[in-house]
Amino acid sequence: MRKINYREVKMKVLQKHIYLAILIFWSSFVSFCQEVKLGLPLGHDRPVIDAQFSKKGKYILSASWDGTAKLFETTSGKLLHTMDVSKSGGVSSIQFSPNEKYIIATSKEGTPKVFDVETGTFMFELGDFNSYSAIFSHDGNYVVTSVEYGKVSLYDFSSGDWIRSLSTESSERKAFVKFSPLKNTIVVSKYGTVDVFNLESEKALFSWTNEKGWVTSLNFSNNGDLVVVGYENNDVNVYNIKFGKLIHSFNDQLKSINSVQFSTNDEYILLGSSDGEVKLYNTISGILMNTFYFSPNDSVQYSPDGNFFLTTSAEPASCKLYDVKTGELIHSFNDFIGMLNNVRFSDNGKLIVFATDDKSKLYDVNSGLLIKLFESRSHPINSIKISPNSNQIATANTNGKSLIVDLNSGKTLKYITQSEDALLDLKYSLDGNYFVTAAKNGTINVFDAKNWNLLNSIKNPNASIEFIDINKTSDQLLATLFYNYDLEKINKENVKIYSLKTGATLRAFNLDSIYIASSKFSSEGKFIFAVCEDLALRKLDAKTGSTIDVLNTGGMQLISAEISPNDTYLAWNDQYVNDSKIYNINSGDFIHSLKGHTSWVFSTSFSQDSKYAVTSSEDKTSKVYEVESRLLLNTFTGHSSRVTSSDISSTNKYIVTASLDGSFIVFDFDSGKQFIRHFIFENDPKKWVHLHPSGLFDASPEAMELMYWTKGLEVIEFSQLKDRYWLPGLWDKVMKGEKLPDVRNMSELKLQPKVEILMITNESVTIHLIKRDGGYGRVTLFINGKEAINDVRPPDMDYTLNEQTFIVSIKDHPYLLDGENEITVKASSEDGFVQGRGSKSKTLITKEVLKQPQFFGVVIGVGDYANSQLNLKYTVNDAEAISKAMQLGAENLFNKDRTHIYTITSKTDKLPSKANIKSVFQEISAKANAEDIITVYLSGHGITWGGDQGDFYFLTSDATATSNEVFNDPVIRENNTISTSEWVDWLKDIPALKQVMIIDACGSGKAVDNLISERDIEPSQIKAIDRMKDRTGMYIISGCTADAVSYEASMYGQGLLTYSILQAIKGAALKEDKYVDIFTIMNYARETVPKLAEGIGGVQEPQLLVPRGGSFDIGMLGLEDRGAIPLASPKTVFVRSTLINADEFEDNLGLSEMLNQELSIVSSKGRSSSLVYFDSAKFPNACKISGGYTISEDKIAISLKLRCGQELRSFNLNASTKEELINEIIKIIDD
Repeated sequence: MRKINYREVKMKVLQKHIYLAILIFWSSFVSFCQEVKLGLPLGHDRPVIDAQFSKKGKYILSASWDGTAKLFETTSGKLLHTMDVSKSGGVSSIQFSPNEKYIIATSKEGTPKVFDVETGTFMFELGDFNSYSAIFSHDGNYVVTSVEYGKVSLYDFSSGDWIRSLSTESSERKAFVKFSPLKNTIVVSKYGTVDVFNLESEKALFSWTNEKGWVTSLNFSNNGDLVVVGYENNDVNVYNIKFGKLIHSFNDQLKSINSVQFSTNDEYILLGSSDGEVKLYNTISGILMNTFYFSPNDSVQYSPDGNFFLTTSAEPASCKLYDVKTGELIHSFNDFIGMLNNVRFSDNGKLIVFATDDKSKLYDVNSGLLIKLFESRSHPINSIKISPNSNQIATANTNGKSLIVDLNSGKTLKYITQSEDALLDLKYSLDGNYFVTAAKNGTINVFDAKNWNLLNSIKNPNASIEFIDINKTSDQLLATLFYNYDLEKINKENVKIYSLKTGATLRAFNLDSIYIASSKFSSEGKFIFAVCEDLALRKLDAKTGSTIDVLNTGGMQLISAEISPNDTYLAWNDQYVNDSKIYNINSGDFIHSLKGHTSWVFSTSFSQDSKYAVTSSEDKTSKVYEVESRLLLNTFTGHSSRVTSSDISSTNKYIVTASLDGSFIVFDFDSGKQFIRHFIFENDPKKWVHLHPSGLFDASPEAMELMYWTKGLEVIEFSQLKDRYWLPGLWDKVMKGEKLPDVRNMSELKLQPKVEILMITNESVTIHLIKRDGGYGRVTLFINGKEAINDVRPPDMDYTLNEQTFIVSIKDHPYLLDGENEITVKASSEDGFVQGRGSKSKTLITKEVLKQPQFFGVVIGVGDYANSQLNLKYTVNDAEAISKAMQLGAENLFNKDRTHIYTITSKTDKLPSKANIKSVFQEISAKANAEDIITVYLSGHGITWGGDQGDFYFLTSDATATSNEVFNDPVIRENNTISTSEWVDWLKDIPALKQVMIIDACGSGKAVDNLISERDIEPSQIKAIDRMKDRTGMYIISGCTADAVSYEASMYGQGLLTYSILQAIKGAALKEDKYVDIFTIMNYARETVPKLAEGIGGVQEPQLLVPRGGSFDIGMLGLEDRGAIPLASPKTVFVRSTLINADEFEDNLGLSEMLNQELSIVSSKGRSSSLVYFDSAKFPNACKISGGYTISEDKIAISLKLRCGQELRSFNLNASTKEELINEIIKIIDD
């Protein structure tokens, strides 16, 4: 009799209680541990092997070879959770639990993992190691795990206890395991045997054997009474589960049975075979009902409603939908790249999701149209390098593009399309003059690294360029060619040396190796080191290619190898090995391994001084080591997929890492601290995102359209938290070590109420709210994308109720259009911190009086201020030019009677005071309708006030200062400025739904001595303007500059934004060569301003904010009209003059000041002026007057030099007075 081990029993009981406690804790407190996360469009970066719907179709769960499972929202395509299943292998299976609270996922490199659906958090492991599948019973109480070619085990899900093995035999094939739909019955098949188990008993109830073939497919009937089994020998048997009897056996000479399935009502059985034949049998009688002949396929499946069936082929990837009764082709889905790995219907049969080699795709069954792509919108990076001067970061991407980013500011310097195929490697020359990339299609591109001109493009057809290196002592390029294991090309040269300057082939060698894992020049350039497929390092003569020495490493399956810059160390990385091996090249000795990774090391890079090595691994981390001592210095984390490449700056200050997730991260070498993470989406350098570990981010407006927030399964309106975590200029501030603002802990955020629009009539909207942990906050109603009512909560609302319903009147609201209207209701949490996406609904409304659209233009130009020291030269002229262009275009499109232009400048009778500007908006509010358009143009001074979350204020003509300290006085702010919040309120009062604002403003009036120095624009100014777009639904372009000097630093005599807009309207960017389309014009201006502003500090790319919805026209112009629009021509730029008394070495007559004042007066004439004067010491290619004068009793003699760029002219002048001398100098300039 076995002695009872009470300690063992107690431990098992304790483990069971702990397991149960985990489940109870998670279900009870899951909402309290949810953290708000920033959502980015990141899908899988390797093939998707499965994608399946949740029961109600609200979510799609996908699994990939990248080792993750991802949960997406079906309707929006937004990624909610990424679950790390395996660090060293792909996901083999995924499944929702029946109650959809849990997800179980397996990989062949670990134990099945259970995740919480609400949070995406890993909970515990359950099952056998190396299980390739795990499935829930239909009641969710049990889980069955299957080990590939091994045992099948049954587990209790609630306790985690192993119950018993259902199969322990080893096998050459995977087992088929299926739960009965309605009973706790399970079928396990191996070889040709099918065993039926009841979960309550240990032995099989029935066992059926077919000795002629393996089981290839198996399915239950929907009532759970029958099971149909397909065999390799093309037999198909139907068994009764209750009695264990064979009912039917079909063998109609089908070839390679691949699928068997019952119809939804169990009336029919559908059989599919790989030769394309599909047969339909009657379940009761076993009679063949129909035979269809199609192209070869891999599987056949019924639609849930039983009206259609799908045939799928993995390679070539295709899927076809047929009518069950007629066999008629309904839809053909074949726009797939790579293999089709799985196909599933939604439970209601209306949707199909495909798992393919490149993404998951969602289609509508009825129309056959693609609805949504679940994909990563960033492209994996194969290689990354820091430039020799540590000022740039360059990447080689799988999409054939190379991104070059300024390391200090994060600005994109260049985004080069180099190849239709992936880039595999890139290098800078040591002197920084050359930049070289290598592509999978055999192309090598050589660029001038100063101006990014392409110098040479070297082609190698039928080969892939795996590695490149640049000789440190000469302009030579080394390339390693790979011919894809083509034995016919084994004798071809696979190492070539080219001239960097000409691209000519200097030498070529054949190393008698199909694959070369790495090659590089020795430090003095006399030798070549090459790591070959025979797992040896060869030292070659760089001139002859002859082998000088061989180092045999004893490696296994080589992934990559790297030689240190000092030619001392070899880093060797084998497949499936978690270490990087270090060898001494000179002695041939193995030194040691760099350990610490939990999965394969894919690459190793050395520092320039060869003291340090950084590894890149499948485990999503990089590690830096001291090479000689193998001491691990730091581990760098932050990527969501394999780290493919890492590099150390020449100063050993920075480490950059790149990943298959499409991002790169900049780290501090010494501390391991993450500085910043960089993404680019959709192949568009304008769609960039910078992320900081604190939760702060910076992003372009285009990228923000792709971003969102999530808390659990809730998607939160991006604009709600954007202001709190968005910091414009984040990268620059981080790299400068500036103190960043404190941000609220995201786990503290509580959710707003759920919103449902119950009913809409012509007069009202019925709203239903369900309270959540964030309580009841403001409830805002939008009509056609514009905020109509800021808060619709009734005064007598009871905040203690968990649910409530109320009615809001929209009768005769001016934002309503005749026809279809979109109503949106958004609710906030009680603290106002979170606002949801809300509920949207559309309704048709008939308006009694239909009105033709009108155009309202408000043009404001403030040039003269109460304090004349603030005066600006160009703002009035700019406003007049814009007003003229608006008038001409609008009158042609809307007619004169429906065009209303209000121009308020320092030269008009009505000056641009706050009261006058406000009265204009009030007048428009009384005239405008929802169908109308309003365009507002502002030109003048602006300031930001209120700190990080402050506002932008436009200064009216009453302003006396531009310093923030003055505006600490609320009375001065109220009387002399207009905030963006006030603009929003005034524009909300105007019913026109199509609204445009153009802001050509400068940040302050301070004088700046060096015009070409960099000066920052306040982040709060950018954020304040962005908030206007979110609340009004308007198009906004802001050409904000750091200061007045930046604003007026234009050789055109106009603000740069204004100039570019006028240029576009005059014909440079008209739609169909005649229409003034607002997005086309604004986008042209955004791209043009940086070109016009080259060399001017404090001028940034204009901020373009585009609301959801299409663009629209605001004018129409013919050739004659375009000619009437005033646009300045480029002028000669003059900077500050320097005139001194040659005897005294100082300007005791004050001639410099006099001349500069006169130049300023001439410049202030605007478009009629022949020159532009900047009160600055420097400007690119500007003219400067300098000279020395002498004074006698009756005259002043001066020797002048006029330098314009590189051109120098000399003059000698005499005059009897200072005034006369200045006039003579001006005449020389005019000539």
